[in-house]
Amino acid sequence: QLVLASCDLLADEGQAFFVLPNAFLFDRATGVRALLKERGFYIWSVIALPPSWNPNALVKANVIEIRPQPVAEIFVAKASPDSSNSALLTNLAARQPGKVPEVGALVAPQDFSTWDGFEAGLAFEAGAKRFGGSVTKLSTIVIAKFLINRTVASGFADQPNAVFVPTLGTSPAVTSRAEMHIKPHNYIQLVLDPALADAEYVARYLNTPLGALTRRTVYTGAYIQKTSLKTIELAPIVLPPIEDQIQIVGLQRRV
Repeated sequence: QLVLASCDLLADEGQAFFVLPNAFLFDRATGVRALLKERGFYIWSVIALPPSWNPNALVKANVIEIRPQPVAEIFVAKASPDSSNSALLTNLAARQPGKVPEVGALVAPQDFSTWDGFEAGLAFEAGAKRFGGSVTKLSTIVIAKFLINRTVASGFADQPNAVFVPTLGTSPAVTSRAEMHIKPHNYIQLVLDPALADAEYVARYLNTPLGALTRRTVYTGAYIQKTSLKTIELAPIVLPPIEDQIQIVGLQRRV
């Protein structure tokens, strides 16, 4: 309400700057951003702040610029704690992209949520080019998903072409119960469409640095971050054609 009340004071050519948490940027369809649009206000720039801006803060924050005119592209950047950020400020004033995204990029409003999401998207696009695949959501390849079943002695029923993904932490994803590194109740079992995905490829992918980023995109929680049956399917994954997945796994087994 304070942001909306402050924006109501803006002149036609005015601009307002707020330090706001990532949560302000979530839910573009029905959240605060939608309320701003209803009142005739629009986000023009988002500059992600480093953790050192406030060592006592537990949540990530941004400097967000709002104006009473629509804009085709939002200026986004990430402030550095180790420089004067002069290049970033120059690009912000000119509303132009920088040599690297951290000092400035222009993004369609509907395509931007937070800097972390934007940065992750760039990493997935680079991974797709490297592996010759595409970026897709886990939901496109999952045909069933299960939490631990306490009526089954092992906790999970045997399923073909399945991968076990930890709901929290950095323990590896595995394709069998015998390989589990943590207690079974901390896993989600994903049964994959064999025409689209190979379970061993997906498990190996989820254990790479890019796969760790995939998992972090669906972790939620202020103190203990974890995923759930509801959120895990939203995770993006770099997925080559099924023939290439099987070939990649075969080559990795020989190494």
